[in-house]
Amino acid sequence: MFAANFKHIIIMNTSKSVRWTIQILLLILVPINIFAHENERFFQFGFIPPISSNGMNSAKTINAISVNLIGGYSAGNKIFELGGAWNASRDYTKGIQIAGLLNYSGNSDNSVQISGLGNIATSGKSPLQIGGLFNVADRVNGVQLSGLVNVAKKVKGVQIGLINYMEDGEAGVSIGLINVAKHGGKYEFEVSFSEVVNTMFSFRMGTDRFYTIFSGGINYFFSPLEYAVGLGFGTSIDWKKSWSNQFEIQAFAISHEKEITNNSTNNIIQMRFPFCKELGKHFKLFAGPTLNIGLQEAEIAESARLSQWAMWSSKWNGLDVSGWIGLSAGLRF
Repeated sequence: MFAANFKHIIIMNTSKSVRWTIQILLLILVPINIFAHENERFFQFGFIPPISSNGMNSAKTINAISVNLIGGYSAGNKIFELGGAWNASRDYTKGIQIAGLLNYSGNSDNSVQISGLGNIATSGKSPLQIGGLFNVADRVNGVQLSGLVNVAKKVKGVQIGLINYMEDGEAGVSIGLINVAKHGGKYEFEVSFSEVVNTMFSFRMGTDRFYTIFSGGINYFFSPLEYAVGLGFGTSIDWKKSWSNQFEIQAFAISHEKEITNNSTNNIIQMRFPFCKELGKHFKLFAGPTLNIGLQEAEIAESARLSQWAMWSSKWNGLDVSGWIGLSAGLRF
């Protein structure tokens, strides 16, 4: 009763701007509840727990909007949460979480998490996670984007990062250097033969929708014998029972006088279009055309051209550039 009369007297004897200021302060500082649940607040402002408008009740309070100069801890958040360093919602999060370093949610109810370091959602669905280094989620039904690592149990969308891991890879796509799918993943070894790299050994990892290719090989048609290392990406399409075809692009560094790291350019960019037939479980035969572009230092090209079947050649930025159509075939298991 006293609090109500005090509020009425103050508001009636102040100017309009001051009146609004006092009303906002009373909303934040005085435990006036506009929700049905006694531990729900529309707005929370804090410095660091428990120095906040929710005080010692932060861990038991659900906020609609929360602003934390350093960090905040609450039972949940419904609309928007901003933290200078971190945000932590113990039970659930809706809306958006934005933090300078870290966001944590005990259950993501389709919440968006954006932070400079990382985001964690231990359960629920996450439509968008953007983290400077890492993201961890239960179920991703949108995008996980990080500078280093993405981890999720189930992905119905896309992961983009240097390293990606998901337990269920049946519906998701991982785009990165190392892509691991525990169930529904692609782990394939290959031995192939072509005029570019005469014998090549490759390993594919990821899913059929997107996979990374790590390669190494030998060019024994060259004199002396030369070596090659390569990195590429590809996608596979199943178009008939036991038949599939792939689109792949790889870049190879070819040694010169058995040296690869000698600061000279002796590279091949190759696009492959193989057709693949599954002959048995974990055993496939493939063959298909390739489109090749060779990049060589002029002095290397004079002594050891990448291909004797070049269809065109030109000079570009001090390099000898050539192109040709080739063939690649081999086994996968």
